[in-house]
Amino acid sequence: MQGNKKFILSWTAGAVLLLLFFYAAMAGLWEAARASAAAALEKQVSSVLAGDLSEGNLFKLGASLSRLMQAGSLDYAEIRSFSRAGGWEKIFRTHSRYGDTDKTFSGFQCGSRRDIILNRSKGLSLVTTLPSNIAGSECVALLVSSDLPSDLKKFRNRLAAAFGILLVLILVFFLRLTIAWHKKTLGLEVAARTAEAEKEAAIGRMAAQVAHDIRSPLVALDTALKNAAALPEEQRVMARHAVNRIRDIANHLLEKHKTQPDGAFAGAGTTSGVRPQETHLLSSLIEPVVAEKRLQFEPRAGIAIEFDLSAESYGLFAAVQPVELRRLVSNLLNNAVEAIAETGTVRLSLASSGGSVLISVEDTGKGIPAELLGKLGQKGETYGKPGGSGLGLYHARTMAESWGGKLELSSGPGGTKVTVSLPAAAAPAWFVSRLELPAGMAAVVLDDDDTIHQVWKGRFESSRVGEKGVELYRFSSPDKFRGWIKDNPAKAGGAVYLLDYELLGFAETGLSLAQELGLADRAILVTSRYEEKRILEECLRLKIRMIPKGLAGLVPVSVRTAGPRAVLLDDDMLVHMNWKLAAKAAGVEFLAYKEPEEFLSGLGALNKDTPIYIDSSLGDGVKGEDIAVELHEKGFTDLTMATGHGAEKFAHLAWLKAAGKEPPWK
Repeated sequence: MQGNKKFILSWTAGAVLLLLFFYAAMAGLWEAARASAAAALEKQVSSVLAGDLSEGNLFKLGASLSRLMQAGSLDYAEIRSFSRAGGWEKIFRTHSRYGDTDKTFSGFQCGSRRDIILNRSKGLSLVTTLPSNIAGSECVALLVSSDLPSDLKKFRNRLAAAFGILLVLILVFFLRLTIAWHKKTLGLEVAARTAEAEKEAAIGRMAAQVAHDIRSPLVALDTALKNAAALPEEQRVMARHAVNRIRDIANHLLEKHKTQPDGAFAGAGTTSGVRPQETHLLSSLIEPVVAEKRLQFEPRAGIAIEFDLSAESYGLFAAVQPVELRRLVSNLLNNAVEAIAETGTVRLSLASSGGSVLISVEDTGKGIPAELLGKLGQKGETYGKPGGSGLGLYHARTMAESWGGKLELSSGPGGTKVTVSLPAAAAPAWFVSRLELPAGMAAVVLDDDDTIHQVWKGRFESSRVGEKGVELYRFSSPDKFRGWIKDNPAKAGGAVYLLDYELLGFAETGLSLAQELGLADRAILVTSRYEEKRILEECLRLKIRMIPKGLAGLVPVSVRTAGPRAVLLDDDMLVHMNWKLAAKAAGVEFLAYKEPEEFLSGLGALNKDTPIYIDSSLGDGVKGEDIAVELHEKGFTDLTMATGHGAEKFAHLAWLKAAGKEPPWK
């Protein structure tokens, strides 16, 4: 496109210059011919009038001029004499159609000659000094206007025709040349695009083959990991994350380069192979990448990569594509490490601010000049990396923007900071945002890893839950866990259970034990495998929530104090407000839920005798009495339908009470 523009501009300039040159040549020829005709006219008139002027006979002078006009030699004539005392004085004029001609003689000097334009429709006009004189005057001047001679008219017409023909020839030549050049350029572009498409197709076939071939060793690695009991928990988690990431990359390659119906491949510029955005826990996507980078850059002993999760970074979710977010973080960490000469620190942080999640990568490198900072993040722009393409920052910026966020850069002599801001997403139903323990009840941990036992012990001690009667029981084997439940039915009935999924050396899992012992409504799965589809689906089926094991040390812990307590499930917020005011006035601890899913996810924290009030119509076709039946089957004993319907509607449920919409407290 740029070449076409230069070509068109060059030929346009050449054509304009050629036309200007030809026009100047024709204008010169025309002026020469016109000057020759004017000189001939001057000579003719002067010779005719010379005798009349010498005699001083004005009558004969006028008659001579009239004859010249009748013969067609003149269109207009005027004679004036000049004296120093009176200036130019009019002696004779043939007619007055041209009006006042004083300006024509203004500044005219005796003995000179001047070509003028008296009438644009006529060809020749001039003022000249006549050779003879009239007594009492210094000189006599003649103003004449005449049509062009026929031969001069023909010459003018031929010049105009020649110029027109040249203009047409240049335009035709330019048009044909432009068309020919456009065809050639179009052919080159088509050839280039065809070659690029063939190249992308070849890359796509190779990528698809690699992705396909890599699946067999991945299955073998998965099998080996299931039997890797000798590995510490941290190493098993790292290996599992690495295998999962390789699998994600392989799947992404297959989707990105999958064959289209016409046999072509979806290349990098298409969107057919892009997975939709899903809500993910950001720390779980970032932490494995950090672990990989620490291993990758381990030979550079002077560089430290820090990623310390804090309470502020717990439970931060965003809608992203996992493979692309990992690639984004990986590229930013690579850039940060490469910006450090020998020793320094790369610090990655995760925080929230004003409804956004902030992923920041900061280094202590050489920094970026201010004049280049605004260009980085654009395709092809890079700094300080020999052979760098700038694609890392470009990918990070475009992906952040596609997820509704943005990328910001700041830099100074002490280093550079890249911040990716993404819209925060609500935590999914399976996630435990806060661990609430009932006062005076037990908390039971089942995990084969002693490290996690120490984590929970430290969390409970720092939260001082023991001061409110919460007792901690810890088990490492399913048999001892079963035995405690059997021997302590009173404590087991109101306890909260924190269960690991994978118990090395045992056939049971935390999920199978929760189902076997009827603990699903009070159990929380604490596992590093919380994102595996099979485990997630089973938890959703059993209505068991989860805590990522790596975040167990960060989950907020609180104790729910004992005392009067009631729960309302109603989709009317006005009813919520009315009941809350009444509960506050009566000193009753009260919880209100609008969504059945939210209500059911919090059942594990309720005692079986907690008064529960349920509206009959909960929206979207959900019936409160159906939820009451489910609660009754789980062992809840104090259930009331708080609705406008009469008690006869629920007569078939003998254990279910009915009341109105008014709060039960005065």
